[in-house]
Amino acid sequence: MPTRQMARIGRVALLLGGVAISAACSDDSGGPSSPLVVAQTEENSGDIQFGVVSEALDEVLRVIVTRDGQPVEDVEVQWLTTSGGSFSPGTSLTGPDGIATTSWILGPTEGEQSASARVVGAEGSPVIFTAQAADPPPGGGGGGPIEPIRRPIIR
Repeated sequence: MPTRQMARIGRVALLLGGVAISAACSDDSGGPSSPLVVAQTEENSGDIQFGVVSEALDEVLRVIVTRDGQPVEDVEVQWLTTSGGSFSPGTSLTGPDGIATTSWILGPTEGEQSASARVVGAEGSPVIFTAQAADPPPGGGGGGPIEPIRRPIIR
């Protein structure tokens, strides 16, 4: 086989190999796979709350995970804090709407506390949340119903 023909066959094989590699690195739509993006939800994200030390905040923390602007389901979100608090659950999956949530139980220290939502390999990760923690009011806050004063009936 002449050298020119072998060189042409080599270039064609190289070109076809590049096409095969490109196809293997793309998603089902034929284009390259876009990265995941994680962010706070536009409404009710749970950021900037006020609460009592060692108690759950009123609003859950919420993030949304998308790819190409579309929600992505079943993405694991890890919830972390360095403030001594905890989460319920500590790890959650996004739903069909791309949203994952958790309840934040503040740590025992008064002042600003922070939490983060992490998605491995996602742009925007970690997402940071803050809360102000205060000591409970004196007397335990009077959190229950008021009991009526009972006096004996004199006839």
